[in-house]
Amino acid sequence: MKRKATKRPKGSTKADEKVLEINLESVQEILKRTQEVLTPEEQKQLEAVVASVFEVLKIARDRGSGMARIRRLFGLHSSEKTKNVEERVGHNSGEDTPPASDKSSAPDQDPPSESSTGTSGQAGENSVSAQTEDDPRKKKKGHGRNPAEAYINAKTVRIPHEHLIGGGPCPLCPGRLHEKDPSPTIRLKAVGLIKADRFDSDKLRCGSCGKVFIAELPEEAKGPKYPPSVSAMVGMLHYSYGMPFNRLEAMQENLGTPLPSSTQWEIVRDAVPELWPVFEHLRQKAAQDPLFVSDDSNARILEFMGNRRDKLEQAGHLNRPDRTGLYSTAVVTEDHENRRIAVFWTGRNHAGENMDELLDLRAHGLSLPAHVSDALKHNSPKNHEVDWGKCNAHSRRNFVYEAENYPKEVLHVLVLYGKVFKNEKDVQAKGLPAQERLEYHKKHSGPVMAELRKWVDAKIEGKFAEPNSDFGKALAYIQNHWKELTLFLKRPGVPITSNAAERALKKIIRYRNNSLFYRSIRGAMVADLYTSLIYTAELNKVNVFEYLVQVQSHPIEVALNPEDWMPWNYQRTMVCLHELEESKAA
Repeated sequence: MKRKATKRPKGSTKADEKVLEINLESVQEILKRTQEVLTPEEQKQLEAVVASVFEVLKIARDRGSGMARIRRLFGLHSSEKTKNVEERVGHNSGEDTPPASDKSSAPDQDPPSESSTGTSGQAGENSVSAQTEDDPRKKKKGHGRNPAEAYINAKTVRIPHEHLIGGGPCPLCPGRLHEKDPSPTIRLKAVGLIKADRFDSDKLRCGSCGKVFIAELPEEAKGPKYPPSVSAMVGMLHYSYGMPFNRLEAMQENLGTPLPSSTQWEIVRDAVPELWPVFEHLRQKAAQDPLFVSDDSNARILEFMGNRRDKLEQAGHLNRPDRTGLYSTAVVTEDHENRRIAVFWTGRNHAGENMDELLDLRAHGLSLPAHVSDALKHNSPKNHEVDWGKCNAHSRRNFVYEAENYPKEVLHVLVLYGKVFKNEKDVQAKGLPAQERLEYHKKHSGPVMAELRKWVDAKIEGKFAEPNSDFGKALAYIQNHWKELTLFLKRPGVPITSNAAERALKKIIRYRNNSLFYRSIRGAMVADLYTSLIYTAELNKVNVFEYLVQVQSHPIEVALNPEDWMPWNYQRTMVCLHELEESKAA
């Protein structure tokens, strides 16, 4: 049913309605005069209210704006989960839209969380044992604790029994004792992230000839002041966990091991030559993969902002001066062996241009790759052909924003999409290969998507909503991008969303929220290298710290054969090197 238009008061005409003209400069003058009578806190609140009013006016003047956009501005609703949407709209969906909480209805699932991994959600019978009867989503007490085997770097101390040994007599009976696996006990202690060892060498001077004799350093004291473990730790803290250099400097100072922020930058910068061959080969390998998922976010590089940018432009050192945007792009790839690679770019190029740069490395003769992203045109490469798929989570989100205006219709869409996302969770939990995942989706998700398309076409043909309204645009989005939204029903291995890239971008966003900016394009390049190696190692479930240390500890071997030092095969390479050293020693 269409919404009824708000009627004008009886007896009034459109000409009788007064239009309130608000001038920004005059309002600012009024705010200055209020400073004399208001406290600083009251003044701050007033300025926030005025700024909000002007932002609402700006949104209202935009064509196609709706109340949903204004509500999003003030954060009145942010969660996209079906359960929360139902609570907001009071669940008035009608008989044809079963509520998600109804156990007898079709399973309704929310889109995969961008902060979760692809296999984290266990659905169906696999998770029943870890759930309570009252709340199926709540685990029983005690679940989630780490076993002793999880502490892989813990120092193991074997404690023999005080007076008993294996094979000896039992103190309680005539039997013999048999050795079993030891009983582990874990104890944790806090130490500084980066520790220092001091070596005081004895120094002797001859009173006659003046010759000075200094004790030779032991093996553990030889080598660089900052070994690979330091650059690996600083790189992880800064580029993966978002800890700014100055914050780490303050913490190290408190822990008695000074490490200035400028020194931290020099440490990670100087490690780039050892890591670069692996990074280059990682990009080369990613370009050959059959599946790409990409997205981008805003970036801050001081070199291209404010006065610094003006100086570059005046000196003629700034190409494309008309482009002012700065972006960070994440591309996550997957090969036929389920190995995943994440590659990052930060600079002035759009995601599509960075995709072009990656595909320039692709070998000729390979099949057409699949590329999943949102529907923005600048996400698609211009110089290379791809089989473009669109993100269904973005399509679903368009309806969530209109939940208050069209509760029945929106909840119907959420239920249909919920079935598709539930199917995706099922195939991930079962670990099905790409072709079997495709067949599963064809059988179970294909009819649901067909029902959704039929419903959308009926709404558009029946002129249910104005084409320029937000709800009309949500309907048109599905109709216009239907081929791309259903690519997961045609090609093996194609995901239903671009959440893999959005999860990757959280590394960049975390860094931006904490460290705020990159000083130069060189600093952004160093960040892209570290973030690419770190997140690729995480995707392949590799110990990131150990990986970075080993790569930097074997610079010659890495430079000669970088393909042997990928996150998924470097451990095998380490075993081969160890066996080679043992054979030489023998």
